[in-house]
Amino acid sequence: MQGQHSSIDLEPIFDGSKEGELAANIDKYFERYKLIMPHSLSNLIDRYNGSEYPVKFLVYDSVLPWALDVARNKGIEGGPFFTQSCAVTAVLYHAAQGAFQVPVDESDQAAVSLPSLEKLELNDLPSFATDASSYPAIRELLLGQFSNILEARWLIWNNFNELEVEVWTPIL
Repeated sequence: MQGQHSSIDLEPIFDGSKEGELAANIDKYFERYKLIMPHSLSNLIDRYNGSEYPVKFLVYDSVLPWALDVARNKGIEGGPFFTQSCAVTAVLYHAAQGAFQVPVDESDQAAVSLPSLEKLELNDLPSFATDASSYPAIRELLLGQFSNILEARWLIWNNFNELEVEVWTPIL
């Protein structure tokens, strides 16, 4: 186990790829990733739970919502860490909740209006929001991060409190 000089340890977990191996495409990579990663995380938690440093809480990247299920199956709580700004997370959250149609019809010149944000023009949105064929696996990953957000007892945000308080308050 790494970092035994700290109360917080960071460890990589096996994603199913051999060193230097490239997946045929991003969809194939995510397919393998979804099969391997929950098992790898479960094994890591077991390894720590069998040591003098048992896992007490799992902080996971928000794009890995399945990690909460793994943690709870091991009898611990977890919380997603939203690494993008609150404004970007709010746009993605509202897209996932159907506040605007993805992909946005480019012939509709109207801006997208979301709570606590300025009106967003089409070029303010992620590319997958205006082009259905643009990175479907990434779109699924980013919009899927909210699949169990209401089940988590803790949400951890990357924000600038004074700058984004109006953005993140309505989400909760």
